[in-house]
Amino acid sequence: MKNLILSLILLILAGTIQSQTVQINGVRGKDFRGVKSIEDKGFYTFYFSERAGKGMIEYVLELYDLDLNLIKKVPMQVRKTALMKGGEFNGKDFLFYFIDLNKKTNTFFVIDDQGNIVKEETVPNKKIATAMSTRIFPASDGSGFYVTQSVKEKKWGYQIQKVDRDMQVMWEKTYSRDKGWAGISVAESGNGRLVIISLEKPSLMSKKVMGKVVAFDDRSGDKIYEYELYNGELTAQPTSFLIEDDGTVVTAGMYFDGMKWVSTNSDGVFFLKLKPNGDKEIFNAIDWDNGIQDALKATSRKFSIGSKPKVVFHEIIQSPDGGYQVVSETFRKTVKAGTVLGAMGGGGQAPPMGFTVMDYIIFNYDDQGNPVDINKIEKPYKSALVDGNIASAGGVALAYYMKQFKMFTYEFETELENGDKAIVYTNFEDAKLGTGNPYLGITTINKGEESKTEKRPLSKKYAAYLAGSAANLKLGALKAKPGKVCMYFFDKKKKAINLVLEDLTMN
Repeated sequence: MKNLILSLILLILAGTIQSQTVQINGVRGKDFRGVKSIEDKGFYTFYFSERAGKGMIEYVLELYDLDLNLIKKVPMQVRKTALMKGGEFNGKDFLFYFIDLNKKTNTFFVIDDQGNIVKEETVPNKKIATAMSTRIFPASDGSGFYVTQSVKEKKWGYQIQKVDRDMQVMWEKTYSRDKGWAGISVAESGNGRLVIISLEKPSLMSKKVMGKVVAFDDRSGDKIYEYELYNGELTAQPTSFLIEDDGTVVTAGMYFDGMKWVSTNSDGVFFLKLKPNGDKEIFNAIDWDNGIQDALKATSRKFSIGSKPKVVFHEIIQSPDGGYQVVSETFRKTVKAGTVLGAMGGGGQAPPMGFTVMDYIIFNYDDQGNPVDINKIEKPYKSALVDGNIASAGGVALAYYMKQFKMFTYEFETELENGDKAIVYTNFEDAKLGTGNPYLGITTINKGEESKTEKRPLSKKYAAYLAGSAANLKLGALKAKPGKVCMYFFDKKKKAINLVLEDLTMN
């Protein structure tokens, strides 16, 4: 009897230990976009698996709970000529989208959060030029997805469809210019609003671009307002949005002097708050040369920010005092692309372009949008190679592409056990090709306080994943159960992903 009880205990312990670590094999590097979390539910990843025979290829979605127990493994088969264009989760369902230029078709898979295929649909798309522009965005309340696409009849424009989980069109809106071109850069949703960044040009080849924030009613598709991002002096480029309960839109990003959407360097950063009807409530712009340096002097911080970098704003956090914290990461075009950790995506004819991801800057604003505190968090630089077609587009599309393919180091914002606000990120100590010591970074971002950083070297138990070339390794950190973080490691040479639960604490 004692032996039986001991065996049962050992079996339970073995199951518990096993559930804390997962290895996924047979993962090809093609189209791998990392592992992502499902808030309070678990984690998921999707990847290219193998050729399935009879002219087909297979992609796989894998779902795990918070203890890393496998919920379901879902294969998706498409023709070998199909290209993965996107995969999104809206809180309830996944939507995956593939395009087959040979057959001129689009294939969609809708899968629920338990791994059941709700809908598989292949539809014709006769125009390759517009088919290539198709993108999908999630409705944040789980009510469906938005499918956007360029349209070309007599005029160039764009179309937005909201579809439900059965791919039935709930509403459709089309916009076109009498002359020139119009398109969509990015879209975000929340609190009954769909907010897009639209781009318009007086002619197809013109370098002059007019960007607009356009808000739609999420339920009807009716346009509520549009706000021009060129104010006569500078062009603002939002890279993060916060849609408040009443429909107020808070956004921030970099700006360029004049009316231009693509430039090597940015000229500064801006903060913008729009009332529910689209009226400007707050607009604040500070340049790199003077404004930000003056703000840094006011905070008595002993550092500077130079080189007019590009900047992506990852997170806008509303503070209890009515102000905002904005988490940003700087990057710039790399003259030499020789020290590249890995090439992501591709398929275009334009040559790849190198970028260097640099330091964090935390902007703290008061309730009037004035910067009251700026904090710079230095970290080792990371190099990334971007598909030339995207890199040449620049602006918001470039930042979102780099975020989608996990080229930035930022993971998430959290509150530690002692009440400190902190950001969590992953990085390499040395970004030279073929070397690197990956670590988990935890840095406090309390307003008015000097940040404290703990660089936690990854455990030696991951040696099998860390011993090879850094060019083959991709890693990340995900929100997990309270007090925990889920680390993942992808080694494209070994074609494997390792998932591990770790404690999230600072010493």
